[in-house]
Amino acid sequence: MRRPTAVVLAGGGARGAYEAGVLEFVLQDLPRRAGVPARFDIFAGTSVGALNASFLGATSDRPGWAAQRLVEYWRDLAMDRVVRFGARETVNLSQLMLGKRWGQTDLLAGGPRPPAGAHAPVAGVFDTTPLYREMRENIPWEQLQRNLHDGTTRGIALCATEVCSGKAVVFHQTCGEASYVSARDPTMESVPVALGVEHAMASAAIPFVFPSIQIRGTCYVDGALHQNAPLMPAIRMGAERILVVSLCQEPAVRFRQGRRSCRRNEYPGAIFLLGRVLGAFMDHALDRELARIEMVNAVVDELRASPEPALRASMERVARAFRNTGYRRIETLHIRPSRDLNELALEALREAPREARLPGPTGKAVEKILLSPAFVESELTSYVLFTATFDRKLIALGRADAERRQDELIAFFQDEEAA
Repeated sequence: MRRPTAVVLAGGGARGAYEAGVLEFVLQDLPRRAGVPARFDIFAGTSVGALNASFLGATSDRPGWAAQRLVEYWRDLAMDRVVRFGARETVNLSQLMLGKRWGQTDLLAGGPRPPAGAHAPVAGVFDTTPLYREMRENIPWEQLQRNLHDGTTRGIALCATEVCSGKAVVFHQTCGEASYVSARDPTMESVPVALGVEHAMASAAIPFVFPSIQIRGTCYVDGALHQNAPLMPAIRMGAERILVVSLCQEPAVRFRQGRRSCRRNEYPGAIFLLGRVLGAFMDHALDRELARIEMVNAVVDELRASPEPALRASMERVARAFRNTGYRRIETLHIRPSRDLNELALEALREAPREARLPGPTGKAVEKILLSPAFVESELTSYVLFTATFDRKLIALGRADAERRQDELIAFFQDEEAA
């Protein structure tokens, strides 16, 4: 029987085109070049990774075709197909900062408050109606349900954050022969659902930038606040090997570049801080999680080699008491960008500045913000630059980075036929 194989896709806004490039090489080129039947049956993603993962899960019966379609979508993307910013959004900027008041109640004076109930979705700078429409129409959600029903897709998990409680939420769905083993973690909630576009969009709702998504009276935003590269959900759906595609460079490189750019910014502002805080959420925990998996693998190997069955049984009991599941060996392969994606975004802006424009006078105001030194230094550019030139650069980089790992990818998938 084939080992359950997962792909985990990280969040990062417009950087998600890099994932498409990696997947194009893995699912199209690798089988042709090496005769390796590369495919996944478990999918986990956060933010833009949740959108990409949803499409892959819904097309897992045709992995090569799915990778090609994903790349085609990203190559043709434009700003106005993702977000809208017009007069209404300009007026709503005050609502974004302060919310809507209810009457003239003075909370500080102890005045009456409205009754408990679901509040309206929290505003964002941009209107994401265009993206919502595209995801509803371009991801075959009914086919996802069929793939889950027949087991072609074993499981899929999309990660979000509940606004009111701040709790991490994992929306998940598995096929009949699989299950999601919930963690014993009071800060996280696993929610079994029939996955749809609202769950994917909730995972991708970047706070402040995109509006929150309300599902059954509860508001959700981007899952990157807790788990930007959701390894654990993939493991809890039964994955025995995981390909992780993340959207930030190696930590040492990232920290060194961050300090250098920070020190040359003489007058940083709030946008600069927002960008650096957002960057701090991206993948900082991933390397720790991967190291923890390697530690568990070493423990499993030692226990398997131990002549003491009582010791193995004792460790199993301890693991289940704390984790609600035992230990098992997990094989991982991590592909990440070899270049600074913000620098790549600036290259794209210099080559095709018109692609960053949105229509109307308010669109021009947004363009000025995107091109301002404060925004560029904040490193937010690469998260919001949904343009064809940038996306094509990201796809090419993703393909190249995956190709450099060809031998490791062959070893990762090579036991498909024997399993």
